[in-house]
This record gives sequence, structure tokens and C-alpha cells, in this order.
Amino acid sequence: MPSSAILQAAKQRLEAAAAAEAAEAAAAAAAQQQEAAASFVEHYKAAVADSNDKWALEPAVADLFAEDAALVTADGQTFSGRPAVLKRLNHGVQQLATALGGAAKGLKIEGGELEQAAGGGGASVTFRFKQGVQRMSLHIAISFAGGHISKLQYSRG
Repeated sequence: MPSSAILQAAKQRLEAAAAAEAAEAAAAAAAQQQEAAASFVEHYKAAVADSNDKWALEPAVADLFAEDAALVTADGQTFSGRPAVLKRLNHGVQQLATALGGAAKGLKIEGGELEQAAGGGGASVTFRFKQGVQRMSLHIAISFAGGHISKLQYSRG
């Protein structure tokens, strides 16, 4: 076998190994993002069900967020940095409880299933809240950077 053929075969093996390594890293990152999004959703549902306006300060929630995370509310307000985002998440649960009569008693939470964003760069979830005649839906788009939640974008339906 000529030396150029040996070099070409070695180059192809190295490229294939690099591609496999990159695919494995991408799959691991996607799994980590999915796990973080699922954890956020479960903690959020529990906080709303319990009217827990301190939920986001729990380490299991706070650690999901990047230091420079951002939250954009349905009315266009932006909160930047992990402390501001966590404070706003707590305030949001408090506002929701107030809007739905001040307590979670009788509150029905529907939805909450994660959907992967196109291209695998994030996730989204839609909740529908019902209490008596009160109805509200909330859509949350979740973006990631470096394995942490980097942005939450809220919209109401």
C-alpha cells in the first residue's frame, strides 16, 4: 500500500473518531439540557400547586441557572442575572396565586409536557391553570448555555 493511501486512511479514521466524539458530546449536552428543563418544570409545578413563593431559592432550582441568565416576562420586562431571575420566579408564583384567588386550593394544572425546540437548542412548556371560572395559560421557552438555563421567555395564551 503506498504511503499516501496509508496517510489518507489514517486521516479518515481520525476524522471519523472526531465526528463520533462530537456527536457523543452533543448527545450528552442535550441530555443534560433535557434533565435541567424537566427539573425546572417539576419544581415550578410543585411551587404553583403549593403557592410556594420561595421555591426558586432552593439550591436544586437555583443551580439550574447560569450566572448571567435572563427572564423575559409576557409583558416584555427583562430580568438579568441569576439573583434577579430567581427573585422574579418567586414573585411570579406569588402573582399567579393572587390572580387565581390567593391560594392553590382547587387549582388544576394541565399541560407541563416538555417539547424540544427546533434544532435542539432549547425546550418549551405550556401550562394551563384553572380555578373555578378563572383560566390562564403560560408558555415558557427555555434556552441553554454551558449546561445551564440561560433564558426563560414567557408568553400568555
